[in-house]
Amino acid sequence: MNVYVGGDVSKGYADFCLMDGEGGILLEIQPDDTH
Repeated sequence: MNVYVGGDVSKGYADFCLMDGEGGILLEIQPDDTH
């Protein structure tokens, strides 16, 4: 199984996720930065 690590910092904070080869999200990390 291939696992990909994606990141998105365009929102102003780090947003990381682990995806498998089929595009399914295995783990998604969204820091709580609402304050």
